[in-house]
Amino acid sequence: MADQVAPLAPDRGQHEALTALRSAGPVLRLLCREYTAEGLPLELPYLDDRVVEAVLEILPHERYDPWRYKPVLAAAMDGLVPEVILNRTTKGDCEEPVDRALREHVPDLLDLFADSLLARRGLIDVDRMRTTLITPPRTGDVWSAQLEATIGAELWLREIAARPTVPAALAGPAPGRVGRSRRTPESEETP
Repeated sequence: MADQVAPLAPDRGQHEALTALRSAGPVLRLLCREYTAEGLPLELPYLDDRVVEAVLEILPHERYDPWRYKPVLAAAMDGLVPEVILNRTTKGDCEEPVDRALREHVPDLLDLFADSLLARRGLIDVDRMRTTLITPPRTGDVWSAQLEATIGAELWLREIAARPTVPAALAGPAPGRVGRSRRTPESEETP
């Protein structure tokens, strides 16, 4: 297989940039469709062909600067974006407001997980979840992202559980079995 695969570019940095674009593009395209379906078009100008081509013309070692955050983007936005943003040295974050909001809603989250569908399926431990929710996060904890995914999974399961059941005959084939039927001796009819 190695003989049949070629790098996307002769330079490793360029290859990595193209790899990142190739993996992010399809995911973000699906995200755009979801936003649009809800009436909120999502624009991602950094993925426009002309923008990508322009950025790829810049040598990889010139795209980064240890003392500036995204120097090429800052130069492109000079005069359009406030200087305080252009001159920042790190990516902005919203951890503090998220942590504050989570602390304010601990009672709501405890109620949500009191009768957890995830716990019923053995996917989470309610006692550990309760301890996590009651214990204040330490600076730099990544628990809010994990908690967000867990809340999302719980709400998704509840949404599925609230749907009326569909008779198996109307549901269609099981995922991964399109066009194939699985026959067992018990399922075969005798003439």
